[in-house]
Amino acid sequence: MKNVTVRTHHLSLSKAIKAHAEDKMGKLAKYFDNIQEIVVELDHSETADENKRNVASAIVRASGTVIKAKTQSKDMYAALDGLVEKVTTQLKKHKDKLRSPKRAGASSEKVAASAMATPSGKAKTPAKKAKTASKSTHKTVKDPIFVKKPMHPEDAAAVLEEKKVKFLVFRNLENHQISVLYPLENGEFGLIETE
Repeated sequence: MKNVTVRTHHLSLSKAIKAHAEDKMGKLAKYFDNIQEIVVELDHSETADENKRNVASAIVRASGTVIKAKTQSKDMYAALDGLVEKVTTQLKKHKDKLRSPKRAGASSEKVAASAMATPSGKAKTPAKKAKTASKSTHKTVKDPIFVKKPMHPEDAAAVLEEKKVKFLVFRNLENHQISVLYPLENGEFGLIETE
């Protein structure tokens, strides 16, 4: 993964430690697709307990979440390995939470099935309803939220909830098409997919 930054405090960064940190943290992408950035901070402190002298902490920015973890060990390599375990656990929990059936609109089948349809079978969006209701008062509102990387509809739902916007345009990772996700009144999500 190319978005791994390694910083140090009270410690000179050797090429071996930097490579180990980048290699270990780069493998996190196999647990969660939409990791945007990973910042690893390594510190050495002169404490009485030598098992806590080497400190490794990380901030992982992923779609819909920011994960923070910190470990301490006698050896910096062991601290990094422990850090990766903690971050991996948190990423897996976040991914499970996104895919949980208890979460409204969590699975792509529910999202796709919940899209409103007209009798002709074409998707009807809330924007079309508003357009027909008031043609005389058109107002264009620009929303600065955009998604750079392809993502699953579940991840898009998390971004939509986090940013509290009316809709989200994104590239669907499952079919590589541009899709629009919007909240429905019943708490689920509508999904419009291009062909």
